[in-house]
Amino acid sequence: MEVIKMEKARGITRKAFIRKAGQFATVTLAASAPGMLISCADKSVETDDSVILQLEGLRNTLRRGHCAPAIMSTLVENAGFAGERWIKLTAGLPGGIGNFGSECGGVTASVLFLGMEYGDDILGEKIPRIITVGEEYLERFRKVHGAIDCREIRKPGSGIRPCLKAICLSPGMLMNLMKETIVEEGGEKPEAYRMLLSSLRSSGFHCVHSVLRELDDIIEVDDDLLRASWGFLGGTLLQGMTCGALTAGVLAIGSKIEEIEDSYCRVLRMQRMKMSGGDMMREDLNKFNRAINVSHGLVLWFEGEFGSTRCRDLVHTDFSSPREVSRFVRGGMGRCRERAHRVADRVRVLLNT
Repeated sequence: MEVIKMEKARGITRKAFIRKAGQFATVTLAASAPGMLISCADKSVETDDSVILQLEGLRNTLRRGHCAPAIMSTLVENAGFAGERWIKLTAGLPGGIGNFGSECGGVTASVLFLGMEYGDDILGEKIPRIITVGEEYLERFRKVHGAIDCREIRKPGSGIRPCLKAICLSPGMLMNLMKETIVEEGGEKPEAYRMLLSSLRSSGFHCVHSVLRELDDIIEVDDDLLRASWGFLGGTLLQGMTCGALTAGVLAIGSKIEEIEDSYCRVLRMQRMKMSGGDMMREDLNKFNRAINVSHGLVLWFEGEFGSTRCRDLVHTDFSSPREVSRFVRGGMGRCRERAHRVADRVRVLLNT
């Protein structure tokens, strides 16, 4: 995917605008987080696309106020997508999917974007490209940030620095990866994935799509949405993390927000509220906060009902093992179907209250 490098607007080049936005970000972040100063006046901005993306990440942080929407904003702006729908879908994802501390917004927004690009397109020997590229992205993300889950990245006392790092670096990391040729692994894991995906296709079941389709009377469900959300299958890219049905519920909640947060002043006010020990998740402080709070309620309900939010804990299966996948397939997917149905019912209740 080629990054658009230049556009004219009100007599200022895009690079000059981003530089000024970065300078504004520096001042604002310094004011809202004493002791942290991010310098954006780097000469490499003239030639280095990854630095441009980092500065756009800073700008979007200050417009959106939360990780996943800021990252998706940067991605869609540079890809040329009409972005409002996709930004809304990420509204409930910040804080680790419903503010629960699970997969970082740098992961979830990126997986959603990979789905927009690849869907279930096949690469190599019947493994969807999103899985192969997505796994490599997760590995690189883990190396840079030390973990995948928000609760592990955002350690006590670390302030907003880890979040800013994820917001600013994730888009460039993903877009650079998408330009590379990723070689499919050999061994047991592709065999297990093929076995699992073949069984899911035969049964017509996809945990994420099952929830979304049940809600098609209250949210817009089309091929674009199904394609974008494909990668959350099997606990995000078949990794056994957050249950795909639960993530689908959070996506549905986000899709229903009325407006996207786009105010530097409101975001700064929210950060000051956080620093003063107040409730930064008050719904009057940020237009994404309601979706996050409602999603948090869904996650707590899910954990209470099923004992865990993690796919691997729920199905007791490592999807990279042919032996375990074979056992899972033989046992059928009745419980997964039931969980998806109950999530859809719960989302319907939450959206109607």
